[in-house]
Amino acid sequence: MVATLTLAYDDPSPDNGGFSLQGGKQSRLFRVTNVENNPDLANAITKLIGDTSVFVSADGRMSRSMPLADPNFSWLVASEISDMRGRGQTTSFASDPTLIVPTLSEYLLYSQYDFRVGFTQPKYPIVPDSYISTVAASWYPDVNTDSTATLQNYTYATETDRYTTEPHITSAFEFVSAQQGNMKFVTNGTTFGGFNPNGKSYPAKLKMLLPNMMMRVQTVAMPYRYFTSSRSYITGGTTRAPWIGRVNQNSMTIAGSTFPAGSLLYLGFDVEMYQPPVPQIGFAPGTFDPSKLMNLTLNFSYTTRTATDLAGAPSNRNYIQAGHNLQPWTLTRKFHYAASAASIPSWPSAPLELLWTDPDFVQVVG
Repeated sequence: MVATLTLAYDDPSPDNGGFSLQGGKQSRLFRVTNVENNPDLANAITKLIGDTSVFVSADGRMSRSMPLADPNFSWLVASEISDMRGRGQTTSFASDPTLIVPTLSEYLLYSQYDFRVGFTQPKYPIVPDSYISTVAASWYPDVNTDSTATLQNYTYATETDRYTTEPHITSAFEFVSAQQGNMKFVTNGTTFGGFNPNGKSYPAKLKMLLPNMMMRVQTVAMPYRYFTSSRSYITGGTTRAPWIGRVNQNSMTIAGSTFPAGSLLYLGFDVEMYQPPVPQIGFAPGTFDPSKLMNLTLNFSYTTRTATDLAGAPSNRNYIQAGHNLQPWTLTRKFHYAASAASIPSWPSAPLELLWTDPDFVQVVG
């Protein structure tokens, strides 16, 4: 018999909740019936609050199970189980003899359990695995001189379509200054204490505000392995140079917002690591897989600079003539592509859309 999950009804209702202009929450009492073994309880937990598989992907996508939506307020989803209580008939079972960590010789299992489930409004879209695509793409790795880079093909997963917050963009007051010629005071000619500043000149220091902003994006419940892998796109691992300090080579979409090539400069990351609610069974008998999940925050500098009077494209196609590689010319207050004597721009580029793809789905990138 399959364990069944239903709402527990009573008068007055055992449920409660509330709403404000900043969202809502609901607390409901669910009843799990026909419980025959411990896996029935584990499956009920996963059915309620969802989970993410920690194992290597077959195609670069994550494997997720979605949380349950509230039956009345379907924009709320189950986010926690704050209390579990058995009820009804009990049955005694012998504990698993293969467990590495010792426990009691037997345990009691109730035929029914009441789960107190909290529902909240997520800050990101939740969609099933079938909504996530794998996209064939290509990029040009950089080389140390201005020679032709070799095109590489790869596949990335559109994982920012779910469990990813909209980009949080804040102002960044950044400007450049340059000494250029002279400036002079322009006044009505009034003398102050015997001095008249009108027409007096001094070395000019022109200032130009840069259209830069700070941007951060968070994706929740990712396998921690994406960060620790030797092939990690987030850190570079041990197989490639880190991509921190690179701009996006291709136009990329994050949580519905599209960013042109060169407009995002990857600054770094912040990781919150935690245990999954129901760990996977380990490969050795009597063990559980120690793999973790994480909430990953990626930080970028976002610019809206536009190019003026572009020359022909560099022979090294890794060099992007846009975004952060455009430098200000204070006399005209416009932005132009700039490169060193060796034809190298300020920032190399990378396929930053791969930051959300399983690094252990093996493909040659960089």
